[in-house]
Amino acid sequence: MGLAQRLVDMMEGYSKALYSSFYLFRNYDLLLDCGEGCAARLDRHQFRARWIGISHYHHDHSGGLKGLFLARAYTKGSNDRPLTVLYPDGSPSMNRLRAWLERDLPRLPFPLEWIAVQPGYRLRLTPSETRVPIVLQALDARHFARERCLGYKIVETRKRLKPAFAALTHQDIAHLARTKGKDALTEQFEKNILVYSGDSAPLRDEIVQGADLLLHDATFLSEKDREEPGHASVEQVLALSTRAQVGGVVLIHISHRYNLRAVRKRVPQLIAKTGYSGPVWVQWLDRRELLSPDFSPASVARQKK
Repeated sequence: MGLAQRLVDMMEGYSKALYSSFYLFRNYDLLLDCGEGCAARLDRHQFRARWIGISHYHHDHSGGLKGLFLARAYTKGSNDRPLTVLYPDGSPSMNRLRAWLERDLPRLPFPLEWIAVQPGYRLRLTPSETRVPIVLQALDARHFARERCLGYKIVETRKRLKPAFAALTHQDIAHLARTKGKDALTEQFEKNILVYSGDSAPLRDEIVQGADLLLHDATFLSEKDREEPGHASVEQVLALSTRAQVGGVVLIHISHRYNLRAVRKRVPQLIAKTGYSGPVWVQWLDRRELLSPDFSPASVARQKK
């Protein structure tokens, strides 16, 4: 499971469609969405967030902001640590929420910055002196037509061999590196580390291509249950992950018309149907459960023998 497992291990999250969604990635100091009860459930981790990426104004994604601000102001911890909130530009509802919070909480002890962003906006998460840049990028999500909705992804700048040299032997590449220098043989590219859909119909393949971990709306277990186009089904997410060669998937925002027993039964069937070969977790309230049969503890133990 590799990098997908590491990302899941650094994650504190909660998902209940219509009620609350939030996902903290501790190593990046990044909180994606801030649904109701976020501060209480994050507890001591509430001070880890340096940046918050809000996907859209619906209460289950933004209703925990006031509680988080108050908790960071009045509980013991890093009360003066700066906080930046990214939110969809052109969202009247988010503008109203921001204005209300600024009016209601005028004297917070920490610097608070609001940034209205559009798809393509980029924010560097690592200091400028860091050798490898890690960047948060806003994405266009297809959820609610009347107001802009966003997803987010973390990308890391890496180097790879230029395609022109791909057919050379190791000896030839080593010789060219000595004579021309390594920089002449390589090119920079951005690797998708983590992709978060927010509430959304399936993201485009090119957005999630090669991601180590995908957190994607998976509201419906069955296509026949679909009531609106602004959400995705489990089957759509797994098919997307197969095409885009995603390393691992966390299914989020599953409708509570289903119980956990039904989810445990149906998801492995859809994994087999779509042929997805990576680990698949479901975020059910505050717990994550691994549901891909090939990655179950028993299966992994058998493979090691």
